[in-house]
Amino acid sequence: MKKIITHLLLIAFFGIINNYSFAQIDKKDYVIYLTGEIIRGEVKKPLDPRRYKVLEFSDEGIFDTIFKPEDIRGFGLANGARYRSASHPNTGEIVFFEEIIVGRKSYLSYKDQLFIELEEGLKRLEFKQNKEVNMRQVKTESFGYIGLLTYGLGTGMEYDFVEKIRNVPPKKNAIKELFEEYHKLNDYDYEEFGAKYPLLKISPNIGVGYYQMFQSVNGTYSSVQPVSSSLGINALLDFHLVRDAPRVFITSGFIFQKFQTSMDINFPVLGGRFIIYEDFDISSVGIPLLFNYYLAGNDKFKVHTGIGMNYRLLNKTTNAIIAEARKTNGELIESFNPQELDVGNNIGLLIRLGLTTKITTKTALVLEGQVHRMGRFGEIFASAPGAQASGHYKYTLNGYSLVAAIKF
Repeated sequence: MKKIITHLLLIAFFGIINNYSFAQIDKKDYVIYLTGEIIRGEVKKPLDPRRYKVLEFSDEGIFDTIFKPEDIRGFGLANGARYRSASHPNTGEIVFFEEIIVGRKSYLSYKDQLFIELEEGLKRLEFKQNKEVNMRQVKTESFGYIGLLTYGLGTGMEYDFVEKIRNVPPKKNAIKELFEEYHKLNDYDYEEFGAKYPLLKISPNIGVGYYQMFQSVNGTYSSVQPVSSSLGINALLDFHLVRDAPRVFITSGFIFQKFQTSMDINFPVLGGRFIIYEDFDISSVGIPLLFNYYLAGNDKFKVHTGIGMNYRLLNKTTNAIIAEARKTNGELIESFNPQELDVGNNIGLLIRLGLTTKITTKTALVLEGQVHRMGRFGEIFASAPGAQASGHYKYTLNGYSLVAAIKF
């Protein structure tokens, strides 16, 4: 146990060292000061890559500088995204707008809101409006964005292009294509920014876990014996919904375990008891399906939790089995061959809580704790000359694990 914990701590230590090492050499992001000076370094990214309230910046490997939107002109990221500090036209608050198209007429976004920049300033493209229905305020579809786009992009343009504006759906990329075509038709220079976030990102990870399990048999008889601790292997895939739900991801794959245990079971029969001792190994192949959520963090450090089911394929190998019928006073009646306890395949509960810390641009270290629980109902039957009995039982296997994994 001590050796395993030591190894986990060493893995975590080297992961953190590598984390800071790469932070110092990967300086592709930049900040634009109010003076226009550009300083290159590294920007700490939030869990949702489209939302910045404040900016944490480093040019020395340590995030020791925090900028509010009013402190800088803007900033850019290595992935191609660029942000500008400006006043929100509806609230007056200075926030970071993401630039999508910058030219004669610019196109920007803030959170899930879209904007056009006109000579008089930023104007929000409205897709919904409040309307009173039966004395209640409800959100209904609005075509106000069509009027703004027609005024901003359609003035002086050919009929065909104006018709495109009038029929454009309220979609970010469809509107972006209008801005691009507007500049091309007029031979205006423009710049295109923005990182392309995939709908789905698949991240494989492989790890080793320390497993401590406990078992019980409840029913017409019972037994509790210790289960040997063991090492297991996790080979999992994380499915990240980067574009639409960046905090959410789904996990599946395989969890391999093997452990040894024994049972000392007895249950009453007329005039005595049946006593069964069994020593056995269990090999387990788990197929989990977990729904996970990032609780906090950024691109360097994240805390996650998850819950779901784990379907286990169990293979039980009996090493030794002894069965006896004894009188109430303990006198041996006779030995016999019993039916072995059937643990079967089952679906159990799996809960996880852990953290992810970045090692390189393409790998991360994952440390987490897991709680396992599974149960199965069955029946066991035993007989000897002059005596027989059967018992219903619920076999339960539960425990915890400590896992260290590399995520790609």
